[in-house]
Amino acid sequence: MAQRADHRDILVVLETRGDHFPKTSLEVLSKARELADGLGCRVEALVLGTDVEGLGEVAIHQGADIVLLGRHEELTIGNIDAYFAAALPVVKERKPEIVLMSATPLGLDLAPRLGAALGTGALSDATKLDVDETDRLLIAKRLTYDGSVEAAATIPRHRPQIASLRPGAARPGFPDDSRYGSVESLDVDVPKAALKVQLLGIEDEPLPEAPLESAEVVVTGGLGFTKDEFALVQQLAHALNGAWGASRAAVQFGLAPAERQVGATGHHVAPKLYVAAGVSGQFEHYYGIRDADTVVGINADKKAPIFRYAQYGLIGDAREIIPKILEYLKKE
Repeated sequence: MAQRADHRDILVVLETRGDHFPKTSLEVLSKARELADGLGCRVEALVLGTDVEGLGEVAIHQGADIVLLGRHEELTIGNIDAYFAAALPVVKERKPEIVLMSATPLGLDLAPRLGAALGTGALSDATKLDVDETDRLLIAKRLTYDGSVEAAATIPRHRPQIASLRPGAARPGFPDDSRYGSVESLDVDVPKAALKVQLLGIEDEPLPEAPLESAEVVVTGGLGFTKDEFALVQQLAHALNGAWGASRAAVQFGLAPAERQVGATGHHVAPKLYVAAGVSGQFEHYYGIRDADTVVGINADKKAPIFRYAQYGLIGDAREIIPKILEYLKKE
């Protein structure tokens, strides 16, 4: 069992996309800064990738106190073996009390690997991260039982405490150009023997739809549509230059694929405008859209829960209202 006195500070493992950070890395760095301020400790950012030289100051301005730059040609998207080989010795040497990363496909794989190798636990896909400042415990929360119960988990005895934060569960902080810190380059060793999978190459294909987490406008459809009528949701999203989503119930009934689900058990979104069409708006759904600036509800049931937190409401059949909105947008 790791001793608490030997471990200090928060280490954040940051993914890169070429020469920049994806939004998910900035989200978890912002959350680390918030937690570190509560604990009175530093934030160390481990930046891993193939082109990291210019990212030290960016990480500092976003909240890091110390930036560790690890460059290696094998540290590419999806190469979990390389990330694990690069991150493990750093965590062992730095002895953080908390290790955070985003719950991307890479983070969801990396966190439990690190936990198993270090003899500690990993709290995966958290929707909330808090700290008990007295006992210096990381508290990871996520919804269970289809979003009706919020469960909290901790790692009370072992260190470091490892957790991954669901994309969209936090907002990136505003960069502070006045912040200063230190940047160190690491000698990263990724032995060929550690690579169980040979990565032949990466081909980027344009996504058929806009990503939900980064969209400024999101239109979500619920059970107020048939499968054929669900195209109206997509048409409205495209007309507003936004992304389209679906409620949990709509996904369960086969109206939309699971990767388009919005809510506590799906994507967390924070657009400037959120339109819920034919969505009842139960708590599970609200949890995933609570950071939206403006919510518009469209529902035939005037008592639908969506109207409790929507700034604007249209009472009526969404299948009749959306065509009228589209016609108006076309004229404008």
